[in-house]
Amino acid sequence: MTDQIQTHLANLEHEEHIKVLLAVESGSRAWGFASPDSDWDVRFIYVRPPLHYLNIEPQRDTLDRMLPNDIDLAGWDLTKALFLFRKSNPSLYEWLSSPIIYCQDDLFVQELKSLVPAYQSLSAGMYHYRSMAKTNYHKFLTGETVNYKKYLYCLRPILACQYIEKNQVWPPMLFSELVLDANLPQPINQAITELLAIKTSSNEFQSGSVNPTLQTYVTGELDRLMSLTIDQHQNQDDQPLLNLLRFTADRLK
Repeated sequence: MTDQIQTHLANLEHEEHIKVLLAVESGSRAWGFASPDSDWDVRFIYVRPPLHYLNIEPQRDTLDRMLPNDIDLAGWDLTKALFLFRKSNPSLYEWLSSPIIYCQDDLFVQELKSLVPAYQSLSAGMYHYRSMAKTNYHKFLTGETVNYKKYLYCLRPILACQYIEKNQVWPPMLFSELVLDANLPQPINQAITELLAIKTSSNEFQSGSVNPTLQTYVTGELDRLMSLTIDQHQNQDDQPLLNLLRFTADRLK
């Protein structure tokens, strides 16, 4: 599948006259709990020739393709990516730490990662993951029957919040690392192990009864996390990001 995805990315570069700077897997495959029928969620950053950025008209800053074999390509123009990087967008920071990389421009990735300490906001991360957990809980886990994967989609952001709270650094992508760091009580660990076994061996729509152990844990942690705050100001200095945009667009023209 990697070869197919890389071929699709190369074709997209040719069709759109772009250069893909980073392409990674996102979602359940990158988190480590994909189902046999999970989509391939390919996310990428791209740059266009320098003249594209010298235009007074608004320019499209996203590209997406739904392709055969459940390959979902979605990418951001470098301007959009850097704007969201400055705002400490958690999705973008996850792309930078994905364990599955399809292609990358080494110099660009090195330069962007070097700016992470200056722009990454733990408070933005906490807010994002806490909101994700709350939304997934109220949307998917309040009925008598639940989709099993939605427990994982609620547990992962909860554990990410705990990781930020405990370590004061950005959480890792892999769900297994979050579980290990959390040092959970044995009943919770056992419930998660059983849930992962179901998720990774059945289809995306596998459903069943509410798990009382996980339900109690999720609701309790959501209540606790909603009152938790981390004070951290975000860096608003555009110049390093502008320099990276101009240097990258000119280097790859």
